[in-house]
Amino acid sequence: MQAWGSLANGIYSGRTLENPSEAYLKTKQLIEEMAENKETTLEAIVLGWLMKHPAMIQPVIGTANEKRILNCQDAARQSALMTREEWYSLYVASRGQLMP
Repeated sequence: MQAWGSLANGIYSGRTLENPSEAYLKTKQLIEEMAENKETTLEAIVLGWLMKHPAMIQPVIGTANEKRILNCQDAARQSALMTREEWYSLYVASRGQLMP
């Protein structure tokens, strides 16, 4: 399975939304915290999450921007390092829920 537009038009890696939802804000905050703690980029966390999905999703980044491509280079490593708890916490946050 492939995910086209897997970087979500940059909404988790730099683009600002007008009137963001609570789920978006929590998800973005969690991605930022994970990227900082793991010393990687926001894009690598987002793509790593997709690659860790049980459906074995293959992300298609859909950009020709050299900087964004470089920011994605750590995604496979982040996918391998991401724990189930980290993966699930992003899943829950994106759905607008809190971790139990």
